[in-house]
This record gives sequence, structure tokens and C-alpha cells, in this order.
Amino acid sequence: MAGRDEKMSKMIGLHWPFVLATTAVLYALILITFPFNREFSTIFLFALIAYWSRLPGCGIPSPFFILYQMDVVDILSMLIAIHIDPFTGAVFSLFGNIWSRVAGITPYFSGVVKDGIIMAVICLFVPWIYALSGQDIFLCMMIFTIIRRIGFIILWFVYPVPGPFQFAVMWTGVTFVTLAVNGFYAKYFGPFFDGLLSGGAKFSWPLFIFATIVVALLYLGLTGKKSSKYMHQGYLLRKVLNIFSGNDEKKKGNEESISDNDILLNIKRII
Repeated sequence: MAGRDEKMSKMIGLHWPFVLATTAVLYALILITFPFNREFSTIFLFALIAYWSRLPGCGIPSPFFILYQMDVVDILSMLIAIHIDPFTGAVFSLFGNIWSRVAGITPYFSGVVKDGIIMAVICLFVPWIYALSGQDIFLCMMIFTIIRRIGFIILWFVYPVPGPFQFAVMWTGVTFVTLAVNGFYAKYFGPFFDGLLSGGAKFSWPLFIFATIVVALLYLGLTGKKSSKYMHQGYLLRKVLNIFSGNDEKKKGNEESISDNDILLNIKRII
């Protein structure tokens, strides 16, 4: 019975007890700081949203890390660095990058650490970038993203892994995806998040209620007695890997768990 409960605690390559514990802590910090400091409360709300937006990319491998790039860590880190202070933005970016990966299985930690360091350093200089861009959120986000991607080239010369050809292909693909995603977020969601931070942090009740509903539904789905086989460790991840590898076998009754090593071997064959 204990083994079954452990299996039910994981889905799509994520360690769900860790995810739920992090979520509970962030949610509690939102409530605790709300009466005393709306700025902190808003930052913790943003941290909860950024954390969850990164989880799909940490639990499901995808070509050019498409899912991994479809998060709001970048834009929220940038806006916090602009309107709160650069150091807070840097810490926020490190949390969004590193802590989400701790709960998952992809990408490789070396790349995540590089990305976290690059983003944190950029956040320290973002107020100047914002001023040079004429306080244009979209333009600032594009400059932020370009510098971030150039940072990977610089760090590749320090630690040249993978090989030059593979790095060039991956860098080009990931750069295109990142620019497209960040440009979309900056254009359509940038003004909303910017409005919550500019001129003093403003706590968003609609955003908090939305986050509460999502967290509640996910918790009930993961812990309810009627949780389906899709909640079993690795089930959805195996289906995704099979589709990308052209081996979409339809097997019934197979609910075995999948190890990190098995997952990474499949990822290497796909990417």
C-alpha cells in the first residue's frame, strides 16, 4: 500500500511531495505577509505563479526545451528588478530557475545553473536596460532575452559542453523559442504585471483567487481517492517520450514507475 501511495505522489517526472510542500510554504507566506507588507505578499504570489509555470518544463522533456521556456520567470524577475530592486529580482530568478528543477528531471542541472547565474546577473543591471529602452517593457524584455542567450555563448567557452555543432543547433532553436515566448508575454501580459508593481506593489486579488483555485484543484486531483492511472509516476511522461520517439505503444495495465536514469536515456535518444 505504501508503494502505491508513493507512486501516486508523482506525475510527469515531478516529485510531487516536494512540489506540494513548496506550494504550501509559498501560499502560507502570501497570507502571513499580506497584513504587514503588501510588497512581500505580492512577490510571494509571483513566486508561486512563476514556480508552477516552470514545472511542466522540468517534468516533461521537449524539443529545444519548448515547455521549459514557456514560463513567466523571466518577465517577473525583470519587472521585480525594475520596480522593487535588482537584488530581489536576482534572488527571485534564482529561485524560479533552481528550485523548480529540484522537483523535476530535465533539463540537465549544469544548464539550469548557468541560466540561473546569467539571469541573476542581468537582473542586477536591468534598471539601466529599462532606462535605455525608454521604459518600454517589450523592448526591455527583448534586450534581456538577447543578453541572456549571449551569456550561454560566453559560458560555453568556459565550459565547452556539449560539442560545438550540437551547441550551435540547440542554442539557435532555444533562442528562437525564448524570444517568441518572452515577446508574447511582454506584449500581452507585461502591462498587467507592470501595473501591479509600478508606483508601489499592488496585491491582485483576482490573481490570488486564480492561484488558489488551481492549487486546490491540483491538490484534490493528486490526493483524492479516485485519482486515475494518469497520476501514476511516469505514466504521462512515458506517453510523451513514446510519441516523440515514434514508439507510441498502447499498453494497458502497465503502471510501473520510471526512474530518472531511464527518462534521461530516452531524452538523449530524442534530442
